[in-house]
Order: sequence, then structure tokens, then C-alpha cells
Amino acid sequence: MRRWSTTPGAPAPTLSGSRCTLVVMDTATLQMLIVGIAVGAALGAGSAWLLVSTQARMHAAEAGRAAADASAMARADAAALRAERAGLLERVDELAEQHDRAAQRLRRAESEAAAAHAALRSEREAGDQREQLLLRRDAELKQAFQALSADALARNNEQFVALAEGRIKEAAAALNAKADGDAAARAHAIAQLLDPMSATLSRVEGQLRTVEKERESAYAGLREQVSAMRSSSEQLRGETKQLVNALRAPQVRGRWGELQLERIVQLAGMVEHCDFSTQVTAQGEERGVRPDMVVRLAGGKQVVVDAKVPFAAYLEAVESSDPDVHA
Repeated sequence: MRRWSTTPGAPAPTLSGSRCTLVVMDTATLQMLIVGIAVGAALGAGSAWLLVSTQARMHAAEAGRAAADASAMARADAAALRAERAGLLERVDELAEQHDRAAQRLRRAESEAAAAHAALRSEREAGDQREQLLLRRDAELKQAFQALSADALARNNEQFVALAEGRIKEAAAALNAKADGDAAARAHAIAQLLDPMSATLSRVEGQLRTVEKERESAYAGLREQVSAMRSSSEQLRGETKQLVNALRAPQVRGRWGELQLERIVQLAGMVEHCDFSTQVTAQGEERGVRPDMVVRLAGGKQVVVDAKVPFAAYLEAVESSDPDVHA
């Protein structure tokens, strides 16, 4: 083994062997080489860090722009939804007020119908009472006429009998006084005595005929009044029955409910064929349907309304005489 000493600035010695060659460098060159490698590594790391940070800032800027766009779109959608929600809430409030007004009108209509039914019922009862009163008056008048006729006939008979007895007594006395006279004088006297009796009988018969005619005319007038009252009562009863039957018929109640529904929406300011349509025929899931009314809303939305009037139970309660059933 050999050792060489080297001096700075001198060329490095070489060792030649059979298989390898050794190059000996000085310390300054080695230090410069290490510094160059370190600087190169530092520059490479700085370039890599600069590239990575630039790409990160670019990605962050793109993500910020995307987030800003998404936030702006979300704010716009939220504002539109808030506006639509406010409109829907206002429409719901309006529909609630319209429903309340419609319920009040329906209650007033029901009270008016109940009052009309009560008035018809009271009028029917008053008609029955008037008919019974007329029948009682007819019977009382008939009894009174019979009593008056009997009294007048009895008085006339009593007067006639008394007058006849007096005249007969007078005639008998005259005949007894003039028994000695001739037959012609007696016949003349009897004729003179019987003539006033015949006149009196004629007047009595005329008075009886007059009383009978007046009684027949009074009976005829009373009979006509009773017949007129009976016919008016039957007509009132028939009209009341027709009204009750009409209110019991489902188609009549249905039509009445449809008219009330149309009046409600018209009073609410809606226009037919613009805001609503009636009797619209459409195809349902299983069969064809035809609602009473279809109300059109904003956004292509629709409200389907079917009017129903449950009135049969109310009529049964009004006509019932049982207070528990009526209550």
C-alpha cells in the first residue's frame, strides 16, 4: 500500500492497477460540487413548491368562483321561492276569507229557509184553524137558522091559532045571535069572517117563503166560503208538500247547491270561463268525472269543487213533533 501526499493546485495522482482507476480530487472542488448539488436541489424544490402553490391558487380561485355562482343562484332561487310562498299565503288567506263569507251566507240561507218553512207551517196551521172555525160557524149558523125558523113558525102558528079561536068564537057568537036569520046572511057573515083569516094565512105563508129563501141564500154563501177556504187550504197543503218534496229531491238540492256555489264565486269577483268553469267533464283514474266547478290558479294549478247540500236530516228535524228528535 502506497500513500501520496497532495498539495493544493497540484494535479491529482493516478493509480493504475489491473482493474480500477482512482481519481483523487481536492477539498475545494468537492465542497463546490456539494454546494452546487444543494443549490440545485433547493432551486428544484422552490420551483416545485411555486408550481404546486400556483396550481392550488388557481384551483381555489375556480372553486371560489363556482361557489359564488352557486350562492348567487341559491339566493335567487330562495328569493323566488319566498315570493311564491308569500303569494300563496295571500291567496290562502283570501280563500279562507271567501270560505268564511260563503259559510255565513250559507247559514243565513239555511235560517231563511227555516223561517220560510216555519212560516209555511204556521200558515198551514192557521188555514186549518180557519177551516175548523168556518165549519163550527156553519154548524152554529145552521142551528141558529133552524131555531129561528122553528121559533118564527111556532109564533106564527100560535098567533094563527089564537086568532082563529077568537074569530071562531066571534063567528059562533054571531051565528048563535043570528041563528034566526036567513042562510044568505049567515053565509055572507061567515065569508066576511073568513076573509081576514085567509089574508093572514097568505101573509104568514109569504113570510115563511121569504125566511126560507134568505136561509137558503145564506147557506149557499156560507157553503161557497167554506168551499173556497177548503180549496185554498188544499192548494196551500199541496204547494207545501211540493216544496218539501222538491227540497227532498237530490237533484233539486244539487242544483240549488250549484247555484249557491256560482253566486259565491261571482261575489268573490271571479269570472266564468276565465277564473272558473262549471260542469267540466274529464277522465278519472277509473271512470269519467264531472265536478260542479274547477277553479283555475296561477301556475296551471286547479281546485276541484263539488257542491253538496245535506238537507234531508234538517227537514226531518223541522217536521218532527218529538222535541228530542227536533233538538
